[in-house]
Parts: sequence; structure tokens; C-alpha cells
Amino acid sequence: MDMPLYAATFTEEQLQHLETWLREPAVHRNLYSLYRPMSMDELRRWLAREQETDARMFFYRTAPAACADTAVGLGLVHYIHPKHGCGELSIIVNPACAGRGFGRRIVAHLMECAFNKQGLHKLYLHCAGPNTRMIDIVRRAGFVQEGVYREEIHLDGQWYNTCRFGMLKSEYEALQATGAAGHGVIGQDA
Repeated sequence: MDMPLYAATFTEEQLQHLETWLREPAVHRNLYSLYRPMSMDELRRWLAREQETDARMFFYRTAPAACADTAVGLGLVHYIHPKHGCGELSIIVNPACAGRGFGRRIVAHLMECAFNKQGLHKLYLHCAGPNTRMIDIVRRAGFVQEGVYREEIHLDGQWYNTCRFGMLKSEYEALQATGAAGHGVIGQDA
């Protein structure tokens, strides 16, 4: 965690980064083709819908020495069910910053926000087979694989499974007790 990572609320000013990342084939593939390149108008409408909910959205950046492009990624805890206290975790890491541990730290930061600040009971995510990096990140973070949607994604002429991962607040608290839930994110809600 020697590279600085800063979090701020995601706003319309950062949509240009998201637009660029969604055009990247690696990002598109990892999001299992649910997302496609979107116009700025479509992204503005998406952001407005997210902002009308209880979603927590963060824009992450770093210092130039840690990554050529200081815009590191986007992280969300969204689709929160008010009665059951469950929410979905989603992240996108700038391909120029991939493989440097930022994804792991973003996930850890979102876990802290979901459980300690939003008071959620459960955090979950879906991840398709081609996104092996994210699968590794969430397993290492302590998420439990809860199910498999067999051959749900067809990509590059091949069928892939989608896995659902989840974490309960009690499991997160156990991780906190061991010190394994640290993220070192600086800034808002860090």
C-alpha cells in the first residue's frame, strides 16, 4: 500500500474517464459485455439515476509516480435493498493502472463503506469467468462464492459461467478483527 490512493464522490466531471474506460476492450470483456461504449448523454442519464438512489459512488485517483494516468477507477455500492440491507459492489479499474493492487484496495474501501457507513447486512457482486483478476480479488478479500450461473455469457465464441459472490457483515467484522480489511484509501469516507 505504498502507492497513494485517493477517493472522492463520483460526479459528472469524471464521466469522461468512464466513457473512455468503457471503450477499452479489456474493460468491456471484464464487464462481460453488459456494458457497451456509451455516449455522454447516456452516461449522464445513468449517473442521474444512480444519484437518485442510496448508491455510494467513488472516483479513485493516485499520484503520477504510481500510475501514468492518475485516474485509477470507479467504485460503487448500489442497488441497495432498503428492507433487507443488501447492496451490490461494482468497480472499474483504468486499464492503464491495472495490476498494481488498486482493485483490491477499492474493493476493501467499498466493503468498509457498505458495512461501517451504510450499515448494510450483505454485500454481493456478479463476476463472469473471463474476469479472473476480479474473481481473485474478491476471493482474497473474503467473499464467498454463493452460486454459479452456468454458461450465462457468450463471448468470443465461448460460453462462460457467471459467479455470484457475497459477504455478510459478520464476516467483514471477523476480517476487521484480524486486520485483513485495510485499504489505505485517503479522502472522503476513507
